[in-house]
Amino acid sequence: MSVPLSRRAVLGALAASAAGLLAGCRAGPGPGPDAGPTPTRPSPPPDPQAADLAAERRLLAAYDATVRRHPTLRPRLAPLRADHAAHVAALEAILGLTPSPVPTGGTAPTVPAPAVPGTPAGALAALRAAERGAAAARTAACLTAAADRAPVLASIAACEATHEVLLG
Repeated sequence: MSVPLSRRAVLGALAASAAGLLAGCRAGPGPGPDAGPTPTRPSPPPDPQAADLAAERRLLAAYDATVRRHPTLRPRLAPLRADHAAHVAALEAILGLTPSPVPTGGTAPTVPAPAVPGTPAGALAALRAAERGAAAARTAACLTAAADRAPVLASIAACEATHEVLLG
């Protein structure tokens, strides 16, 4: 035997069900209270050209430190330093960064000054070795870089290889 339900009882049951459904919709999908912390997405890997930018800034710092230690080398090193300031600007553009001002007399304080050999000949040899390493690193980077970045990296590598010759 079935008991007829009153209209009020049916509407009350429907209202309670609707309230429960709406509460679930507002909370959104997700783990229950016993599920523990929600997993986070792994952060994307750093942009490979960020390392190239850091290396260019270090090379620029090496030129600045060399000129501070051996002011007589300034005329010879000024054009090469200007090239590296342009490399920094180009890499910042690739990375979508706002260009940082590169002072003409020194690098940004975030780049530590490298040790500079005590003689001008030793300082030039150190810069030559740094340029050789930089050219090799930029060449390797351009081989694995995206198609729109490879020409910039190859151009920087060629410039650094030329600097090595000019410092010899």
